[in-house]
Amino acid sequence: MRHKKVHRVVIFSSLLLSLTAFTPATASVMHCTQKEAKRAEIESSALPNWSAVYEAYRNYAHCDDGAVWEGYSESVVRLLVRNFSECEKLCELTNVDNYFEQFVIRHIDDTVPREYLDKIMLNVSTNCPSKAKHLCYMIKTAIES
Repeated sequence: MRHKKVHRVVIFSSLLLSLTAFTPATASVMHCTQKEAKRAEIESSALPNWSAVYEAYRNYAHCDDGAVWEGYSESVVRLLVRNFSECEKLCELTNVDNYFEQFVIRHIDDTVPREYLDKIMLNVSTNCPSKAKHLCYMIKTAIES
């Protein structure tokens, strides 16, 4: 009986460790190498879909500064403006990883032209899928602040 309890604790601890292995806190501790920064800068502004944004976030969030930040903002905004129909995929990813939601929301920032913010606001106000109401609310709040 004791063996099963220890086994469950080990499994739970492993699961918890894997879920918390990458968070903004660990990103701030991780050092972005010059090679990673260059790769992140090249990729960040040309991410074609939410899966690619999520993969880049998982690989390079610790490099999210300067030109890399601007590139991520460009990709996030472009997808919210031109590919809003893929919002459900974004919702799936943010439901699995709350830090990814924060990452996306942070990149709707003051570098985004007003006309794009207006288009995003229209999308979240009129085309938000029922599964994505929370996400649309968060995006709307980011634009309004």
